[in-house]
Amino acid sequence: MPDPTVAATHAVIVGIERYKAGVSWDLDGPVSDAIRFLKYLHRQGVPKANVTAYLAPKPENKALVARAQAFASSVDQPVQSVIDDLIEEKLRLLNAPLLLFFWAGHGLITVEDEHRLYTADATPENKRNLDLNALTAALRSDRYPHLPRQTIIVDTCANYIRNPKANLPHRTYPLGTGIAGREQFSLYAASPGEYAKNLTAEKSGLLSRELMALLEAEEKAGAHWPPDFTAVAVRLEERFKQLKKEGKSKQIPATY
Repeated sequence: MPDPTVAATHAVIVGIERYKAGVSWDLDGPVSDAIRFLKYLHRQGVPKANVTAYLAPKPENKALVARAQAFASSVDQPVQSVIDDLIEEKLRLLNAPLLLFFWAGHGLITVEDEHRLYTADATPENKRNLDLNALTAALRSDRYPHLPRQTIIVDTCANYIRNPKANLPHRTYPLGTGIAGREQFSLYAASPGEYAKNLTAEKSGLLSRELMALLEAEEKAGAHWPPDFTAVAVRLEERFKQLKKEGKSKQIPATY
């Protein structure tokens, strides 16, 4: 019998490889990682109707959009106006026991510890972005009354920007009152001040590769849905410590 939690799970999957800023910002991997996560959700039984994707592939990876359409109810552009509409309207109306939010692309952190994720329409003159702190704070409030459990996974850098006011617009979201019992777990690819490694040859972020390896191992072992992301994060930390010792990584994932 299908797990009712799986059937009611909703997921938002974002992968950004091409930015309006131009080829110097290009990444090769975030859209492929998004596809892997979409396929994983499909195998677990999360309904296509409950999954939305926001993808900006490099030109040579455009065929991946068609693959995403096989696993997501819609595939849209991850530009700021679309992401703001997702957060302020669509997520607020959701009624789901579990929300999964995955984002791969470019990011940074300000000296005030604000995690910012660049949207696909970011340019050097106008670095449009999602304030991740504002999003997670809003999701913990009663403006989102029917999202009791949330998992946020972010595969971006967390390097510090010297002047956060330089061409970095700041958009926040309305907050309600906190809700007792609200569960929110966040996993970030890098700790504050660190860069996250992108494996261009493998078309994957290092965090996404290692996370998917753990999730697929649990899948093969017959683990129940949803994954215990707290336990997964502990194993990820040990894995990254080993990679660091071997000189294969300089980042350590952070959890909140």
